[in-house]
Amino acid sequence: MNAPEYFDYDCVTGEYIPTGKPVYATKSPRDGEWLTPAWATMKRPPDAIPGYAMCFRGGDWVQIEDHRGEVAYKKADAGQVVIDGLGHIPEELTLLEPCRYPVWNGTDWIEDVEAAKREKITELAEYRRSKANFEGAMTKHVAAWSDPISYDTALEILVSALKYIQACDETQREHTDRIMARSSIDEIMAYDITTGWPEE
Repeated sequence: MNAPEYFDYDCVTGEYIPTGKPVYATKSPRDGEWLTPAWATMKRPPDAIPGYAMCFRGGDWVQIEDHRGEVAYKKADAGQVVIDGLGHIPEELTLLEPCRYPVWNGTDWIEDVEAAKREKITELAEYRRSKANFEGAMTKHVAAWSDPISYDTALEILVSALKYIQACDETQREHTDRIMARSSIDEIMAYDITTGWPEE
């Protein structure tokens, strides 16, 4: 009788390890039984199915989902994860690629319009700070005078600076209201926050 072929598998996952060429069992000199190395079996694995790994578990070959190397996304925050193990996709992950401003609704990603508004309003606040604060406004007004200034002139500068700051605040509120009134992410993203500001 010819020596039977045996097939190696991983000692942890049971995944079939092709050898590239047939390897054969040896006969025991003691009792004549065919011997194979540890983590090997004489059961021939069936043909693999695409997307699955052939694994020896429980005394037989089984097909296990294989998503290794694929990018999945956390349903909680859309963060990327590269899958490195065999088996089903964990419940907290999905292979569906997130949309803009994604939030998971239980079956799919949907766009979170409120998140887009929050981001736009944060962008607006940063732009507002770049326009002026009280110290900056005062500095610009005082810098326009090269000679010592009188009390009345200083008071005029202070009032002008305060009016400018108040006008910027009002413009910021108007922009905020317009952003909040928009109902789609495209409208929010396209909104121009740089218009309507007072002259310095």
